Amino acid sequence: MSKINTNGYIPAPLTPYLEKENKVSNDIREVPAGATKVDIFRYDHDPENNGEIFVLFFNQQAKRALEITEAHGFEETADRTGEKIALMHGELSEALEAYRKDINVSEHIPEFTGMEEEFADTIIRIMSFCQKNNIRVAQAILAKQAFNNARPYKHGGKKF
Repeated sequence: MSKINTNGYIPAPLTPYLEKENKVSNDIREVPAGATKVDIFRYDHDPENNGEIFVLFFNQQAKRALEITEAHGFEETADRTGEKIALMHGELSEALEAYRKDINVSEHIPEFTGMEEEFADTIIRIMSFCQKNNIRVAQAILAKQAFNNARPYKHGGKKF
């Protein structure tokens, strides 16, 4: 496992997020047939947490991503949604290129591969955009994982 260089980074306290996230994370309007709330939030080891720990940490990092984005002069606004999605897609294309070129050492973060760096860039762009535009992507990840888990094997007759 790669070590992450966190020199100079002081994690923000979680306390300000607890009350807000507890309200949002329990806002599941539709549950797939047969799925329980524990199924939806299974990513926490303690079912009593209902996925809130994942949501807290994800949203904390999304807030940090947005702060960094804006501090470096890049604006996240809804009126540029198409452009922002294209930039997210661009990062995925860069991950594909890193894979095709077999870039085993990232130019910017040498403890990671080029593909790892580009996947991180993709996720950072998504987090930043969603944070600015109040998109509940962390909660959607948990709900979608539960939904996917309830689907039959190779559903829809798809080959892959």
